[in-house]
Amino acid sequence: MLRSLFAGVTGLANHQLKLDVIGNNIANINTLGFKASRVTFREMLTQTIRGASRPSEGTGGTNPQQIGLGSSVGSIDTNFSQGNMQITGIMTDLAIEGKGFFIMSDGYTQYYTRGGAFSLDGLGYMVNPGNGYKLQGIIADSYGNIQQGQGVEDIMIPTSLIVPARATSEIEIDGNLPSTVEPQATITRTGTFMAAADGTDDLLELFSGNDRSIGLNLNDAITIQANVGGTVVEGEYLVTSTSSLQALVSAIQSALRQGDPAAAVQINSVGAIEVTAGTMGIDDLQIFVDGSYQFNEEFFSIPDIAAGSTQAANNALRTYATTEDLLADLYVNGSRLDITDGYLEVDGDVGAQDMDNEGFDVNVGATTLGDLTALMETVFDLPAGNVEVDGRGRIVVTGAVGESFEIANIDVIQDGDSLSAFTFTPIQNAGDGTDFNMTSIIYDSLGNTHNLSLIFTKVPDENVWNWQAEVDGVAQITDGASGVARFTEGGLLSSFTTNGASGRIEINFGNGSENSSVILDAGEIGSTNSLSQFNSAFSVRMNDVDGMGMGILQTISIDRNGIINGQFSNGTNRDLAQIAMADFNNPSGLNRVGENMFIFSPNSGTANLVFAGTNARGMISPGELEMSNVDLAGEFTEMIVAQRGFQANARIISVGDQMLTELVNLKK
Repeated sequence: MLRSLFAGVTGLANHQLKLDVIGNNIANINTLGFKASRVTFREMLTQTIRGASRPSEGTGGTNPQQIGLGSSVGSIDTNFSQGNMQITGIMTDLAIEGKGFFIMSDGYTQYYTRGGAFSLDGLGYMVNPGNGYKLQGIIADSYGNIQQGQGVEDIMIPTSLIVPARATSEIEIDGNLPSTVEPQATITRTGTFMAAADGTDDLLELFSGNDRSIGLNLNDAITIQANVGGTVVEGEYLVTSTSSLQALVSAIQSALRQGDPAAAVQINSVGAIEVTAGTMGIDDLQIFVDGSYQFNEEFFSIPDIAAGSTQAANNALRTYATTEDLLADLYVNGSRLDITDGYLEVDGDVGAQDMDNEGFDVNVGATTLGDLTALMETVFDLPAGNVEVDGRGRIVVTGAVGESFEIANIDVIQDGDSLSAFTFTPIQNAGDGTDFNMTSIIYDSLGNTHNLSLIFTKVPDENVWNWQAEVDGVAQITDGASGVARFTEGGLLSSFTTNGASGRIEINFGNGSENSSVILDAGEIGSTNSLSQFNSAFSVRMNDVDGMGMGILQTISIDRNGIINGQFSNGTNRDLAQIAMADFNNPSGLNRVGENMFIFSPNSGTANLVFAGTNARGMISPGELEMSNVDLAGEFTEMIVAQRGFQANARIISVGDQMLTELVNLKK
């Protein structure tokens, strides 16, 4: 009888434990990534009253007589079935579809979880915002390469992450050059004319007296130092995209006036920086650029100045000439243009016919480069604007279409002598074919953009095109500025060559960046996937121009393989990291440690480092969260079963108690 009492007690205890597990499951019905548990019971030891006997010749065998002593808990198992997905739209919310766990770390221990509500903390780490544990993965190298097979580490995506600028090194060219072209206008150009700089000129586009760029770059830090009357003074100036020469002159003057309020700095008529000492002498005036003497030594060397005296810099500063500049103030190849008061005229041929000379009297204090361009339009009977000064100080003459309008033999004469500075180089002669021009942006090593133009000119009656490359601004092509594209009779590319020692376009940007070497790739020889020449419109374009400016991280995205990709302000994308996952031979053997996390146990097996989508592992769903896998209907059903089991076991104890009472009452 006592056995039944103790059996009932074990039943009560076990069903109470089952109800505890059910209660925990229901409590976590809305817990992200929660995995439900279940309880299984097993029979306890039994008491054998009589053992079994084997059959004999006259009688059969007998079964054993055994009485069970109740039940015990066999196991409490975790159900790792997939939970439903909830769409959140938050990119850092992640869910695993299939097997696997996210790996978290507190700096000492690795934890495993299915809850994927992550966010970026103040330092850029991907963390569980509830406890600050950091998500683990593999960080990509500076080129965006992810090398699997190495250990995992904290995933960190700093918001200040940048990708450095990279110079353009290769340009792919494709499209069609028309096999039949019409002649177009004559275009001729002179060399570059320079003029004395003034305060309005851009500080980044100044040249020295030998027409060499002074080499200032955006964000250069300029330091001004001098000894004024025995006191060392210092000033600072930062070069920006809007910096003018006058701004630098004002900064120099402000620095000097720290020691002598009467000191003055200005730009004189020939473009030289001129310093006047006030009541104190000025010695050792130096200008550093990012700590270098170069700017001072080459373009700003000023002797010591006695009090009350004025000294100008040894080298004047210059810029590209415009139509507003006086003819007498122009420079060519470092030398002043030989223009004086006197009669100046223009001569030349149009369609092989010599035009009548026309001219005007030069007034060195009033006659401008624009006056000369207007005279040239008159001589060659061209519309206004067909003779202009471009952004690089060159006179550009554009004639009408057709051989009968070809302009040649342009000559500028003063007092009967030809001026050698006005030597026009034909770029395209009317009737020799058509210029087709395309332009693309390229990058230098500092991330500055430049316009690279390719001009294609058809060779008459041949399947050959000459091409020429030009770069805007102060940049110069030092090698490979031209080449030839040849085509078969079927219009396919037979060769594409560059007229240079290296077979590339070598560019000196003249702004402190590295010299660039650019490959022009016109496609596979003899293939339709290349430059072509058919009787169709011009459609040549420069595709897949590599190189880029510096980019700052703007946004991130995560794909189904757990790769975190960064989108940068320069339009580039780069892989930043890959989220690691763990898999176990027996995930039910993991130890729960709260907060939806598990740790390794001796029966779970060691963690296998895996990645989403590999070897039948789960995929990662960004913008979603895995919900609890608790089946509420099933839990309520189990609750009823547990309740009835508890009631039944309680009834056993109650009945046993009544029987014991009857037994005690026998002696009455």
